[in-house]
Amino acid sequence: MAEFGTLLTDIAAQRTPAVSDGRSKEAWNEEALRMIGIATGQNLEIPGTVYHHINKVHKFMGFKFKGNEEQASLWGFDVVVGQTNGRRHVNFNIPYNSPQGMIDLASDIVSKHGTDGVDTIFPESLFDMAAMQQIVDETVALREDAEQSDQQKQADNQAARVLCGYGPGQTSQTFGTLYYEITRVRDLLLLAYDGNEEQLSLWGFNVVVSATAGGKKGGETEE
Repeated sequence: MAEFGTLLTDIAAQRTPAVSDGRSKEAWNEEALRMIGIATGQNLEIPGTVYHHINKVHKFMGFKFKGNEEQASLWGFDVVVGQTNGRRHVNFNIPYNSPQGMIDLASDIVSKHGTDGVDTIFPESLFDMAAMQQIVDETVALREDAEQSDQQKQADNQAARVLCGYGPGQTSQTFGTLYYEITRVRDLLLLAYDGNEEQLSLWGFNVVVSATAGGKKGGETEE
């Protein structure tokens, strides 16, 4: 029973940080969505978000490259130009449903701005590209923290599964696992309560008692 208790302690030690890591991932991802500007209740009009910066750039490019909007693709925009009933229409496909898509687009914009240097098309009086770069960097950092937290959670959960005896290739015969110890306890109790297997329910087992074809009562426990 000492080994049994040690196993339970070790499993709890793996599961506790796994739960904490899961909550951290959710918190970091939610904060990242808020900074991008696509969290619940947000829209492109909220200043200081990645979405707001992108929308401002989008409007400027629609003005700057009017009639030749395809040029915006150099800054990462997916520009679709078509014609319906003789009328030309342009669509800047902003991936507002994809957090990573928004980050990638914003990164492309600030990267092209940095590469262009003094030849950038963005007037300093209208655009704070340093602020856009900062919000992108902070959002990327949050997303990376969430990813690392998720990887640690998966590692902790896998370690807990192995201790329980549910890892790849493990069975109730795998020595040193919780599954192995529980099976041993069950088998011992079945001997102690032969013919009165319902008593195993006092130890938490789910006992199903039925009658065989010969009328003899049989007890089964679910593993």
